[in-house]
Amino acid sequence: ELLACLPAAGDSEASGSHADELARCADLLFAVCCSPSGFEVHVSGAADSAVGIVILGFSGGSLKALAPVTEQYRKFAPSWRIVATTSPNVSCLGDRGAALAEEQVQRVAKEVSGCGRIFVHAMSNNGFGLWIRAQQAHPALADRLVGAVFDCGISANPTSGGSFSADGWMTVLSATILGVMVAEGWTPSEPQPVATARREAIGRIEPACRLAAARLANLRDPFGPLHAWQLEHEPAVPTLCLTSPTDAVIPAASVHKFAERLRSHQPSRRVSEASLAGSHCRLFESSPREYAGAIQTFVSSTLEGAGVQLVT
Repeated sequence: ELLACLPAAGDSEASGSHADELARCADLLFAVCCSPSGFEVHVSGAADSAVGIVILGFSGGSLKALAPVTEQYRKFAPSWRIVATTSPNVSCLGDRGAALAEEQVQRVAKEVSGCGRIFVHAMSNNGFGLWIRAQQAHPALADRLVGAVFDCGISANPTSGGSFSADGWMTVLSATILGVMVAEGWTPSEPQPVATARREAIGRIEPACRLAAARLANLRDPFGPLHAWQLEHEPAVPTLCLTSPTDAVIPAASVHKFAERLRSHQPSRRVSEASLAGSHCRLFESSPREYAGAIQTFVSSTLEGAGVQLVT
């Protein structure tokens, strides 16, 4: 229904008197597309496992899209508890959305409450934001944290400004919405050939996303303050930052700056960086061996340093 509200390509409404409504529509589409699985949480493994893995997805990452990441951990540690979820953008969803987001965080914390040690695997800014909010609401998560993987993220300025320029927001909004449309088979009108539907969708979505992006670039987004909180409060646990030189959403330079800030503010924190071939949050597809190897090496060495035996 939201797609149908957007004017077709070339319609003057996109830059006319309905600009505010179109930007709002793009905001709502993005909010919904951030998590095609809504607030659902997927859980596997025994509740009293020695180690729990918390996988927090990227914008547009359904539980199906997160399955390959879950499988990477399952392959080398089949007995571990794994909790996976993705957060919708609740800023446009009102009080009910905020309540559901709170319940989601509570569920994540509850599902790993029986695990002695916790790793977090946060994907892009969306996963990072959910992780920081989870720590703020449930400090016990941080108390048992032994390692963190930040996958294709983050982009944030902890002191001023926003995380993205207008062009950056345009990439985030359009890539997320169009990516979910393709994955979920959404179309803006009656059934039609895929190529035709995609062209029509792009023609409708991009003008509205451009309007929304211009507005978002002028706002102070939440990731800067969340990153500032992280630097002051998150335990200085071993950290792995994954990135790609071809990431069009969060460039490798942004991830490197993030890693450098962690090192600078927490000198005792061991921060590793790995650059792999692939697109944003799809490194497991383009570089499966390297992706699995980087994660397994990091987790194994981190547990060894913490005196925990890796049981496979």
